[in-house]
Amino acid sequence: MSVSASGDYGVVAATTGRETITLHGTLGTPIVASHTAPFGFDSHAVWLFGVAPFPSQSIERGQTQRATYTFVANFTSVNTEDAWVIPNDFAGSYWIRAQHDTGGVNEFPNFNNSTITKVIGSADNPADWVTLTNGGTDRHWGWEETQVFNTREGIIKVEISTTQSEAGIVATGFYRGVAFVQTP
Repeated sequence: MSVSASGDYGVVAATTGRETITLHGTLGTPIVASHTAPFGFDSHAVWLFGVAPFPSQSIERGQTQRATYTFVANFTSVNTEDAWVIPNDFAGSYWIRAQHDTGGVNEFPNFNNSTITKVIGSADNPADWVTLTNGGTDRHWGWEETQVFNTREGIIKVEISTTQSEAGIVATGFYRGVAFVQTP
């Protein structure tokens, strides 16, 4: 395995066999998903790590994608270099976890209260390692705000490992979510 680092995004890429694993963002400059909903609607900001294509929601295999929405999630890649694994038809199995790191207003203290929404596909306890297997279950973490003139936001530290432990970590990135509901 080889590891290299470059750029303001804190890119760390590890090559494991034929695949390159990359996450983006640093604690000081996390990658952001931000959404403002109109009065009377909920606001969502979600990060997704795709392992299976899902065309109706624009989910792509191997991509790190974000969705900011009021009603229906429609995921978009942050940029064309935002694959968490290259090639996207990866053969290996990986593990992923997301841990609270730091944030701002109404920051969530843990993943088990109302200030963060655990979207389907994530771990029951997001600090637990869950699998990333080609064609398996996409992994999501996100924030939801339902109160008028209120914000939910925070930063998650995402790690990908070749094993179900810290010993196999090959990539780390930081991702911020911000969900805000406007006043009437």
